[in-house]
Amino acid sequence: MSKKEVYSASRRTSFKILIKNYWLNKFVIRINLLLQIIHKVRPLYTTRNLMITWFIGVVSDYLWRKIINEKSWFFIGLIVLFGFIVALNSSIFADNPTGDTIVDAIEKTGRNVTKIVYLEEVKGGVVVFYKKSIGKGGESVASGYVKKTLWGWQWSFGGEHSDGVSKGFSAQYFPYTKGTPFPLLFGEIKDKQIKHIKVVEKNGTNVKEAKIVGEDTDLLWFTFLNKSEGPNFTITGTSGEGTTLYSQDINTDGNSSAQTVPANT
Repeated sequence: MSKKEVYSASRRTSFKILIKNYWLNKFVIRINLLLQIIHKVRPLYTTRNLMITWFIGVVSDYLWRKIINEKSWFFIGLIVLFGFIVALNSSIFADNPTGDTIVDAIEKTGRNVTKIVYLEEVKGGVVVFYKKSIGKGGESVASGYVKKTLWGWQWSFGGEHSDGVSKGFSAQYFPYTKGTPFPLLFGEIKDKQIKHIKVVEKNGTNVKEAKIVGEDTDLLWFTFLNKSEGPNFTITGTSGEGTTLYSQDINTDGNSSAQTVPANT
């Protein structure tokens, strides 16, 4: 090939790259504008915006260069880019926004956290046990699953019940929910004489020792269940010597429920 032909081929290649980069730049600019609009509707961190824009720009530039010589790489890269955009879309436009911290994620759903009592690490995130403000100085006992995503923490599922028990303990059930570690039974302990909480499946021999967490006036208990267990359970609160102080039957029936367990009469 003569120098003239090489020069001509080089000019044609450069022209193709120029055209591709022109459309690439327009694409990146539009993505950036879209992120700015999303930022106004649902707050995102500036660093996260820049990272997303940079990543899309780099991947797009790589794809446009590969399509000139290796078309197969273009299609592979296109699939990767499509998967990234789907993941981005599902995270940004999810029902519950993400937060930089666990508390931030909870409060972005409209819940006002007054105190984190305990965090139980589980696969994919944490189950958080906390106190929630319910107005005029009142508090409720709450729990929920907060999952860890690429974009931060995100509230998944949970519930609460008001502090309506002066003695004994309360109990609430979370049913099996796909994508969470539930079913779960949890509640608040008001009587400090209670040292153990036991959950027994009615008409069964399976006895679960609940985990007691927190301190002073913020004592909570919880235990995870199998979705095949239930719906009838007997929950007992015993002293350190094993004396039964409180006992209550609960019928979960697959629904979220809460009830208080007063002192035996």
